Amino acid sequence: MSQLIMDKVISELKEIDYDGLISLNLYNEPLLNNELESQIQNIKNQLPNCFISFNSNGDYLTSDRLESLNKSGLDEIRVTLHSNTYQDENRKKAVQKFFNKLNIEYEINKYIPNETIQVEKEIDSINLIVMCHNWSEIGNDRAGSVKSLTKDTKNRNSPCMKPFRELVISAEGNCYPCCNFFPNSEISEKFKIGNIGNKSIYDIFSSDVMVNFRKKLFDFSPKFHPCSTCNDVDNSSLDSNESRKLILKKALKDSKC
Repeated sequence: MSQLIMDKVISELKEIDYDGLISLNLYNEPLLNNELESQIQNIKNQLPNCFISFNSNGDYLTSDRLESLNKSGLDEIRVTLHSNTYQDENRKKAVQKFFNKLNIEYEINKYIPNETIQVEKEIDSINLIVMCHNWSEIGNDRAGSVKSLTKDTKNRNSPCMKPFRELVISAEGNCYPCCNFFPNSEISEKFKIGNIGNKSIYDIFSSDVMVNFRKKLFDFSPKFHPCSTCNDVDNSSLDSNESRKLILKKALKDSKC
């Protein structure tokens, strides 16, 4: 992302003293960015109450880099150790190799056989989360872009809070409803909301496109494409559905006033 776009986003978030999450990744490897630490430090200087995180494959994370990231003000690193095929024992060895490289002791905090292995550990002021997932079983089809993960039996009915809590900005400044849209893919282009270069982050977040996404994803009902095949977990209780429908009904009534 250009410094111009980043500065604009930070400036607009500064207007409200933003104290939420800023995730510095979108299907890329942040650790390849030599300016990463200085960018994190700049964000922290402008938005001291925000929480800065990024996802990585961990290949370029070293002890020295971890130390420099800690000094920059980074709050969290989420490392996913990918593999072509998933086997529990193989992934446990991958976790061990990763922590041996950093010379850090660890304990597995979460283990679901044939699904997930996870370690979460505080390293100075950084929360380090290392994960191995069986993507062939629990992977998301990324708005229909990864056909091999789209299962015919999928028909999402549960709500989704992503459009309520996040706004995704690509390196080019293009905005999407959630992080499951690959930037500039043919499918994602249809759902591009706008560009941060010529609209404010608030205009984009409150746009008709985002409002419609929220309305359609708020209650328990069959979801539209591409959300119909999304398996991102939502912990909403089915008992809340009546209240959700009343809220939607009121919102529809208010919009006509």
